[in-house]
Amino acid sequence: MKYLAVPAVVLVSTVLAQPVFEPPVEIGGGIEVENLASPCMADWNADGLADLIISEGFEVNQNPDPFGMGDPCYGHFRLYLNQGETGNPVFEDYTYLQANNEPIEIYST
Repeated sequence: MKYLAVPAVVLVSTVLAQPVFEPPVEIGGGIEVENLASPCMADWNADGLADLIISEGFEVNQNPDPFGMGDPCYGHFRLYLNQGETGNPVFEDYTYLQANNEPIEIYST
């Protein structure tokens, strides 16, 4: 099992096409995600706080790939609502992002 440590977020701005990195901002710890995790932040529930959305590790499906491109893999999106405050985020439990009362599924080959 692989884990994604999410200790910090670094903001980037550009000046004359050269990246300028801001100091890291602590966003909490203890979040464990399996393979191919990709975090992003957005104010999902419109409460003025940045929430954390992470694609969850993929699992290889044993069924053949219908497109002939390799073994298909599946995963989901985790939503961690920010329970902290501006400048002091807190992320605890997660739910899966859903559509029509079903977890949204990621497909990859």
